[in-house]
Amino acid sequence: MWLDCAPVEGGRPAKSRFPCSRGWSSLARYRQARKHRPCPAARGRSRPGIAATLPGSPLTIRAAQTQEARQMTFVNPASGLDMPTEIVWRSSLAIQSVMTRPRPAAYILPASETEAATRLTARSVAVTRLPNPLTVSAEHYRVLSIKEEVKADARGDNAGAGQIVTGKFAMEVATTTMPAGSFVVRLDQPLAHLAAAIMEPESPVGYLANRVIAILDSNILPIWRVMSLAALS
Repeated sequence: MWLDCAPVEGGRPAKSRFPCSRGWSSLARYRQARKHRPCPAARGRSRPGIAATLPGSPLTIRAAQTQEARQMTFVNPASGLDMPTEIVWRSSLAIQSVMTRPRPAAYILPASETEAATRLTARSVAVTRLPNPLTVSAEHYRVLSIKEEVKADARGDNAGAGQIVTGKFAMEVATTTMPAGSFVVRLDQPLAHLAAAIMEPESPVGYLANRVIAILDSNILPIWRVMSLAALS
């Protein structure tokens, strides 16, 4: 059936006539609606139980797919016969924790880390600011060694995925006074796992690895981990 459809040329609608099936029109309507529909994570309704996870619970920093053998059937291109084949499959349905540490209640960033805070907010992570100076006992990271290495992609292949910053870090606890205006990222929010993946220095998708957060001259990372929400009051 011939219908009037409106493809996009140069970013502006242009009328033309070409064959459109009902399926194509439905797909076009779905794509148009999908562009303006906020994702569930942005609405904070993806997994609300995440916000109730207690500080001190295991927090996965790095994970890996589980390697398993699977039987798959291919078709022999010459004979057309089935070819049962055992393949090595890296399953994302069974993720193994490679590195864990206790989950903090919140992260604090100095007021100078505006780019990190802006990027977090753009990803629908809730970020607030300290209205007054706060003296708190918090964990921070001291850099023991640092280097660049190639980032592995989702297939585990290092080719073409770009360079990231990696290193070894020692956790230290100290009482520090955070100035008013410092950024606070609490983990009692639905996107807490995303926030943690961004803030932890060993995370390959984190802001240290991808050069959004810089290392201070004192070899301290400007990321403080607060283990109790009560300490923020």
